[in-house]
Amino acid sequence: MRRRRFKKGRCSRSPIGWRCTREPGHSGPCAARRSTRSENVVLIVCLVLFAAVCFFAAAAFGQDGRQAHYRHDGPALLPDLNITPGVVRTGDARSLCAKSFHTGTVRAVSESTRQAVCRAYGIAKEGCTGAKVEIDHLISLELGGSNDPQNLWPEPYAPKPGAKEKDIVENRLHAQVCAGKIPLEQAQHEISQDWYWVYRKRQEKHGPR
Repeated sequence: MRRRRFKKGRCSRSPIGWRCTREPGHSGPCAARRSTRSENVVLIVCLVLFAAVCFFAAAAFGQDGRQAHYRHDGPALLPDLNITPGVVRTGDARSLCAKSFHTGTVRAVSESTRQAVCRAYGIAKEGCTGAKVEIDHLISLELGGSNDPQNLWPEPYAPKPGAKEKDIVENRLHAQVCAGKIPLEQAQHEISQDWYWVYRKRQEKHGPR
């Protein structure tokens, strides 16, 4: 059986891989023993758990550590641009306007991401079922938006105008881009900054749907 070796000395700082058997700062002679394998495993597990807690906390309150707050434009709710600035997946209008393009081929948002997005906006799990809010792509997939969490927000269906009305804006901008009436970059910028402004502009020009 292998015997453990002990070192005599001060306990103000134990050598790497060793552990003092007396309180730190002890001025008298003391013993330092090698950390056991089980102690090292416990330390690694604690570090992993700590990293996991930090990760989920960041996901819950946004990357800058703050909780998101809805903005308002009249009756419409808008996302917090500090947490949801919008992220672009592609700037290729040709691929987005191709007949072969379907949002289902690029949509990929996991349930854990959905819940994290809801938590960031203060919505509990029971309120994040899809009945009252839609996990919306701020820059829609049909306008080249990404599945990145910074492009996602829980958009309420009510009060109106809400999620359904934003869908009208997305479809209208996509049609204008594909018709060559506006650049894709402009459409992405407008919908990310204030989709309701685009909605009002359409209503003024074409009247209620």
